[in-house]
Amino acid sequence: MPFGIKVSSSETAQSAGTSISTGTGFPIGLTDSGPFTPTLVKSFAAYVGIFGERTATSSVMYDDIQAAFNLGMAQIYVTRAGKESSAAAASKELATAGAAKTLIVKAKYTGTLGNKLKIEGSATELVVQNESGEVLEAFKGTKASEFLGVTSSYITVTEGSEYATGKGEALKAVAAAALTGGTNPATEISEALAKEALERILKTYGPGQVWVPATEKEPVKKGVHVLMGEHCQTTKNNRFAICDLADSASPATLITAKESYPANIAGYMIFHSSSCIVPGITANTTRKIPGSGVIAALCAQAAATGNDNQAPIGIGWAPPAYGPGGIANYVTGFTNTFTLAQMGELSEAGINSWYVTPSGIPCLYGFVTALPYSTDKIYWQASASRERMHLVWQSEEILEQFFGRTIDGRGILLAKLQGELQGVVTEHWNENALFGESAATAGVANVQPPINTAATEQAGELNAELRVRLSPFVNSLSEIIVATPITESVGS
Repeated sequence: MPFGIKVSSSETAQSAGTSISTGTGFPIGLTDSGPFTPTLVKSFAAYVGIFGERTATSSVMYDDIQAAFNLGMAQIYVTRAGKESSAAAASKELATAGAAKTLIVKAKYTGTLGNKLKIEGSATELVVQNESGEVLEAFKGTKASEFLGVTSSYITVTEGSEYATGKGEALKAVAAAALTGGTNPATEISEALAKEALERILKTYGPGQVWVPATEKEPVKKGVHVLMGEHCQTTKNNRFAICDLADSASPATLITAKESYPANIAGYMIFHSSSCIVPGITANTTRKIPGSGVIAALCAQAAATGNDNQAPIGIGWAPPAYGPGGIANYVTGFTNTFTLAQMGELSEAGINSWYVTPSGIPCLYGFVTALPYSTDKIYWQASASRERMHLVWQSEEILEQFFGRTIDGRGILLAKLQGELQGVVTEHWNENALFGESAATAGVANVQPPINTAATEQAGELNAELRVRLSPFVNSLSEIIVATPITESVGS
């Protein structure tokens, strides 16, 4: 017998011829520090405070998240790749004046970043320093036991092997010395680690964009992309995957690298053609970063407008805070750009191009999924897939309110459910996400037989169907200019 709440989506057969935001980011990457539980950060400073500064290991994740926040993303659940059991926290053992090995000081998180922390001890104080010797924290105490379990942003203090002997004594004075032994859990993101990380990103965190930033040395493999698509399916986590490809100036090479994907996940995936160029760490330099974080930020910009069914592409996409194209105030260029014919070839293969307009404005110039138009007339457009994500999440929240309610014989509960869902249609139609001359022609919520019957009600089921027309975006334009002799009328 069915139990609980389930929202799925489907399409009508196709002929051959916001109270909720979907803008949350869910990147998976390598860092030198930080927790392994997906961690919500709402600013780049918060990210650095938890996961650390830019290093050789963390540079890809650091750059991607910095770009996402600079381009308007409001919140990101950071998932550190790797298993905590495969890493070690840097540590140092402290003794008391009586030489008892009383305390163990460890970096708060596993990883090599902890090796840059220094600990200085005295009879009355325990000091945490950075690698430059600057004081980060200081704790007062006259005996070892008073430092046990201190609340710190950088370290933990636990019992040493001779704690019972030395807990009542003062710490032995030691000069500042680095913690040692910190190791990272992984040097690359394998399929196994990607699968494990994706499983940690719970459905309860909500809808949004999932991505694994590619590195120049280690492009994301197809198996990881498959796992991302499977994770995002509506019946599972209801998210959208942004997939990086290794840079290439050849459309054929990009198309081969992309490969093909099953139809059940292809409509939840978007691929793109190039890395982005952004300002460097030091003045008058640049960096090459994966495009996934930039696309995730564009999706967040769309979500912030209240209409998720938008393609944040071209120079017409211009939220006031971010300039024409939505990225021009941060992205300065791309590693590869293509001719219009090449961009059409890539689009047909499910790869979206980056483009610098003749006026010098950088922008994304396509928003198609990995699902071909010949296969699906709706979800080949990524905006439709993101609108579906919003509708599913909003419908689930509505249905939650009806769990456990009494099914009456007068149709009151059914009418209430129908009204709530029809309200969703009206809301989305008002935002131009649904297509129709009126909300009634844009979508309809149905709870009448055979959706609900006496038999289904007897089984404790409450069912609904939400049939909607998703608004498509303009994917091509054409114009004919006809020159007419001055002796003739141009007509009307």
